[in-house]
Amino acid sequence: MFSSVPRDRRALQQLADVHGGYIRLFKWGGLFYGRGILLALSHLRPRRGPVIFIAGTQGKTTTLRAVRHLVGLPVGVWEDSNTNARGEVPWNLLRMPWAAPALPLEVPDGNGELGLFTDRLRPDAAVILNVGREHIGLLGSFEAAIAEFQRLLAALPADGFAVVNADDPHLVGLPSRARRVTIGWAPAADVRILAAQREDGRLRVDLRIADSTHTVRTQLIGLHYAHVVAAAVATACLIGVATDVAVARMGTLPITPSRLQPFPSVWRSPVRARRMSIVW
Repeated sequence: MFSSVPRDRRALQQLADVHGGYIRLFKWGGLFYGRGILLALSHLRPRRGPVIFIAGTQGKTTTLRAVRHLVGLPVGVWEDSNTNARGEVPWNLLRMPWAAPALPLEVPDGNGELGLFTDRLRPDAAVILNVGREHIGLLGSFEAAIAEFQRLLAALPADGFAVVNADDPHLVGLPSRARRVTIGWAPAADVRILAAQREDGRLRVDLRIADSTHTVRTQLIGLHYAHVVAAAVATACLIGVATDVAVARMGTLPITPSRLQPFPSVWRSPVRARRMSIVW
């Protein structure tokens, strides 16, 4: 298990420096190698709300942060919300407030662990954003990637729900006993994206939900986040958050650090300094 830990003191010091010191390295190592213990402990935790797996190839982290924000949970820093492998998943479950109305978790795709977490943590609901080819090298084939999500959907209870991207043809036909709510540009989507545009440099999305149109103004940058907005709002509504409340809260979600985050920079010319705003 610890074969990858350097035996040489200098190499160990370099590894600790990468992770911000020995304390952070110890914490990371404990989470990485302590999956079995943390999974066992997770069964002792009271669950007053549904366990929601947030899966997909792209957009998981921002969707997780959005769902947490919409249901009233604190939004952690990027390092906390982007941990989705090994012992990090049950650890994220254990550290949530005991009175949380929902327990959203970012889960992996591409490393074969999704099935394990599905069996051990028994999710009540799932959000599946898309199926991409980024992690095919770890799974072996595109069909294997789809099979991971199919296994998750098949394991959901009949009284649960699944939020699925209606614009991804690989997801539309996957069976599930749970209630299926589709999101996307497709005309038949339950939460339909009517428009996505920039407004003062930030994303604005118009959604059609239950014969009503809602304008969602966000702090996000990038039109590709339209599906994330639709998925988060749909999930919050299914948990019991009023649609108007979910739409309003979406506007106060902070940008995910290091994900298309604007920041000021100074470019100094021979004549004078000019302050510029750079967006990555």
